[in-house]
Amino acid sequence: MNTKIERQITLGDHSSYYEISHIIVNSIDYKSLQADIKNLKADIEDASTEERKLIKAELLEQKENQLEQLKENVFSLYETINRIPIDTERIKRAKAHFEKGEFREADAILNAEEIGKEVKDLKSALRIKEKEVGEIERELSDRAEELYIKAMTWRTFLNDSDWYDKTINYFDMAIAASKEVHIQHDYAQFLHHHHQYDASKKQYQEALDNCRVKSEQNPEEYLPELARILNGYGNLLTEIDLPHDAIELYNESIQISRDLSKQKPEKYLYHLTYSLCNTATLLSEMKLYDVAQNLYNECLDIYSDPESFYSDVDWACCGLVYHNYAGIFKESNMYDEALELLLEAKTIREDIVERHPGTFESALLSTLNQLTPIYDSLKFHDKAIEVSNEAVQLARKLAKENSRAHSLNLVRTLHYNGLLNWNLNNQAEALSIYEELIEVCRIQITQNPKLYMPHLASALSNRASIKHDLNNLEEALEGYNESIELYYAIEADNMNSREIALSKNLKNKAFIYMDLEDYSEAYSNYSEALEHFRTLAVKDPERFEMDLSIVLHDMGQCKEKLDNNSEAYSYYIESLNIRRRLVEDDREKHLPLLAQSLDSISTLSMDTGLLKNASSALDELLLICNELAEKEPKRYFPDYANVITNKGIVLANLDDIEGALFHLEGAFNLYSQFPKSYPDQFEKQKEYVSDLISQVKAL
Repeated sequence: MNTKIERQITLGDHSSYYEISHIIVNSIDYKSLQADIKNLKADIEDASTEERKLIKAELLEQKENQLEQLKENVFSLYETINRIPIDTERIKRAKAHFEKGEFREADAILNAEEIGKEVKDLKSALRIKEKEVGEIERELSDRAEELYIKAMTWRTFLNDSDWYDKTINYFDMAIAASKEVHIQHDYAQFLHHHHQYDASKKQYQEALDNCRVKSEQNPEEYLPELARILNGYGNLLTEIDLPHDAIELYNESIQISRDLSKQKPEKYLYHLTYSLCNTATLLSEMKLYDVAQNLYNECLDIYSDPESFYSDVDWACCGLVYHNYAGIFKESNMYDEALELLLEAKTIREDIVERHPGTFESALLSTLNQLTPIYDSLKFHDKAIEVSNEAVQLARKLAKENSRAHSLNLVRTLHYNGLLNWNLNNQAEALSIYEELIEVCRIQITQNPKLYMPHLASALSNRASIKHDLNNLEEALEGYNESIELYYAIEADNMNSREIALSKNLKNKAFIYMDLEDYSEAYSNYSEALEHFRTLAVKDPERFEMDLSIVLHDMGQCKEKLDNNSEAYSYYIESLNIRRRLVEDDREKHLPLLAQSLDSISTLSMDTGLLKNASSALDELLLICNELAEKEPKRYFPDYANVITNKGIVLANLDDIEGALFHLEGAFNLYSQFPKSYPDQFEKQKEYVSDLISQVKAL
């Protein structure tokens, strides 16, 4: 038996083998071949000459090969008949003959002429059906367009409580009728605009897949739509923190838009600038400033030509470029340059809003919100408040018109305004703003908890911090507790953001317990915060090691207050080592913190009788305080004098009378030089040091 047949039969089960064997041996062709083989073998035995024997042997080999081929073909036919669905009467009858080994009878049943005629008739019927299907599809497309217009109409019925749900319903009905690309795209945009990110992502992907297919069939009609979908989808992915996926979509949009804008700049140039601007903005957020600037400059080069403004769409896109480009300069602390660009954007957007009321107001709001911190950074605080208040009024107006779409803008605007007032010590105004912000979040959280819970948690935390500043400690604790509870409940897409918020809330809560002198509770909250800060500091030491050092230092203070000096000392030392590293990176920023650690270590060492440790820490601390006092005498000379006093006390206890007097007299002279604006405080210090000098001299 040939190896191929043997392998195939081996792969089957035993019952298949016997069925096939039964089928083969009952076939006429098998019997005929077997008879021929038997006769040829007899002829070979009876052959009178070698030549005749050789001829018969060749014929025998041919017949044996035919027999093996028959077996292989029968097995293949057996597999086919048992694999395909038996849905026609012909196949059922043919199979019945096949299973008896009646292959020619089976063949006769499968009459090619009859089947061919039926195929011809069916194809004719199919053409008629296709025509009918085409007409039905056109009708479905028309119904989809009608439902689409209905959905777009319901978007305007903002006074109806169910306008949003009905708009969603009509969009769903339109797409169920016919998956038209522009309907899918507008639906995705609508969902994105209303912060339904998961649903929007699904709709964008379906629109993109559909448009890719149709753009291959009809590029002239669908390539522009493809560029728009890629852009919008990229914006969504940017917003939900998928920057690398967004970059791919933006780059594809740029490539398509370049080709389109060359053919019809009046129609498609803004596609290109919009794609370039979005890509530049994302690259800027990824800290790739040089590449981003090149793209922004390409946009500005395009709009440097007055003939590039074919419509208000180009004018609006130019405003977007100015607005987003300012972000690079803001990140680089180049506030004058950022201000110039934002004022250009503001002028453009105000012009469009004035000429087309009800449009581009959210874009203008965005520019006002960006201007606020720029004015604040440039110390134009009154202007910052003025612009921020204007932004709040506009955000309230938009949220009143469409709360689903614009409440998030209101939340963000109130947050910026609250922070500004807080930083400018307008605590009462800041508190009022945060009360409003919290109320908005509590209302919106019922409709979109995933979106608004982080904003509510943040607002509660900031309000608690303001109440802490106002010494309303109990209410501050309540705010921090609710904020922490919310952060733990949030299913964060960005776990790092939640980790940061939790750690800062726990740290602030611990601060309050320190103020309340409840050091056990303070230590407990610091301990929880410490776990988060250790994780964050590993990921981003430059950003979080300072916070880590503060928590460790304060935990040392808690332990010291709880009379656990050995643990306190360990925390102080760990904090000190971190701060030494930080000073190497930024001496001016971190030197005061290093001084704080050395001061705590020296004081604890003095209190516990570790005088040599105290003396060593004070020597380093003296050098640091001297350096700080030379730069800011009013702020640091009192600390410097205090450290000199402590050094004198330590030396006196170490029986270094000469050294003790040298330092104590030096401290006395410094206290004598302090400004007269604090007479009571420094007179008492002078008296204290004077008494110490007398005591040391008496030794």
